[in-house]
Amino acid sequence: MTAADVAEWAPRVGQSRYGVDSGSDWKVTAAPGTRNVQIAAGRGWGYGVVDDVSAPTVLALAAAVSGVRWWLIVAHRDWATGATDFRAIDAGATAGIPTRDETPGVKDDQPLALVRVGTGAAIAEIRDLRVVGTDGGAQVFDELALTYLTKIGTTVRLGNIEWHRYLDSTGAPKWEKRDITPDTGWVEGIRNGGWSWYHFQVRRIGGIVYGRASAARGVGWSPGNELGIIPVGFRPDEGLAVVNVWGGTGRGFNIGIDGRILADMASATNGVTIAWSYPAAG
Repeated sequence: MTAADVAEWAPRVGQSRYGVDSGSDWKVTAAPGTRNVQIAAGRGWGYGVVDDVSAPTVLALAAAVSGVRWWLIVAHRDWATGATDFRAIDAGATAGIPTRDETPGVKDDQPLALVRVGTGAAIAEIRDLRVVGTDGGAQVFDELALTYLTKIGTTVRLGNIEWHRYLDSTGAPKWEKRDITPDTGWVEGIRNGGWSWYHFQVRRIGGIVYGRASAARGVGWSPGNELGIIPVGFRPDEGLAVVNVWGGTGRGFNIGIDGRILADMASATNGVTIAWSYPAAG
């Protein structure tokens, strides 16, 4: 290895067991032909070995005898031969990582994707199991990747969720889930035209949604009258109630999982001001 080789090798093998350089490296996609998949060119690593692949690799998968069949696409490393190649391991009828080689220094399989086929010629589904990692951070594309990234202390991001592997009070390994959705800022709600409006806005910071609304209705309101609708992405997992604090009358409104804000009592005044917060859906 030259000094240039070491400069490329050291940061990768020192930060994670497995990884690829970017979202395009070693990505598995459907390819022309009968149940063919293509593994893109690029760079990946596992247990101290960095592999540079200059051209895409195509694998042909066997069909399911009946129903469906899953194949685990891996980068297979053999220390005895000094070779790395891409291959498919039969994973059966259920999406999950099957038994694979896991003896670093002898033979080891780096998971890249789970591919579902049926009895026909098409690729039915691809679930991306790669890890992209640089400078101390790692990102995955499918929750199934957590089933092989099981070392204590592992931290990965999936979308706007950060997962951390830890030991609980009994010494059992567990995953901790934390919503890290960036602050959306205040977003306008969908206002019912039957009201005179002051404001209606929602905001999400991490896993919490905040909202505020203030409006008046000259004829008051009855149970079931709609105040407005909370936009998609800011709605709760389950219904909840908020209370009208204008005038202290205690007349309530319900927020449904569809985002609709509905009166659940007849009005005592013609104005409503409410504010709320709750865990975001998911």
